[in-house]
Amino acid sequence: MHFIKRTGEYNLDNILLRLLGGMILLVTVLALVQLLLLTFFPKFNLPELPKLDLQTNFGRLLTITLGAVLGCFVGLTSVSSGSIFALMLIGFFRLAARKLVGTDISHAGNFTTVYSPWSSQPGNS
Repeated sequence: MHFIKRTGEYNLDNILLRLLGGMILLVTVLALVQLLLLTFFPKFNLPELPKLDLQTNFGRLLTITLGAVLGCFVGLTSVSSGSIFALMLIGFFRLAARKLVGTDISHAGNFTTVYSPWSSQPGNS
């Protein structure tokens, strides 16, 4: 993104706006497809996500990859970071809702702590 902004060949605002719109559209379409499947085909079972085992190298690699991909989407679009990561924790780690609330609050606290000093600098908004 820095390279695109520096070269000036593309309008960075338009790129980010399209990424934001695409991410919102993707989440909406996936939710609609799931709703339609469950409404019109109640006996249809959606496939269960695999449980990631952090004790194996494959589980660790998959966890890092999922975090990087979702982090990239959230970083580029700032769309529903808590919701996306909460769904990942529920789906892949079978985390209970009580633990998830604490995790979401912890994530928000970490994000605010890291972002606030940078954002308070002149020229950053």
